[in-house]
Amino acid sequence: MRTPALVFILALAGCASLQNTPAQERVWARYAVCSEEFPRYKMIRVYPDGQFISEHVDGEDPAPFVTCMTGEPTWEPGFGMR
Repeated sequence: MRTPALVFILALAGCASLQNTPAQERVWARYAVCSEEFPRYKMIRVYPDGQFISEHVDGEDPAPFVTCMTGEPTWEPGFGMR
């Protein structure tokens, strides 16, 4: 009888750990604004510290999107946003 209760508690604890950090929330909020102006960009991953990786259409200059997201261009060719 204890095993199902333990599994339930562990599952519940696992779900609680899936919440975004404040830095991630800021990135997603900024992306919601920037994606309106740059709809061809897709967010791939947002790290707990707020760094992110995005994808865009080949040949498109990423600098305006990066500036929208961060306030400064930090795009690295071959690495994306990080």
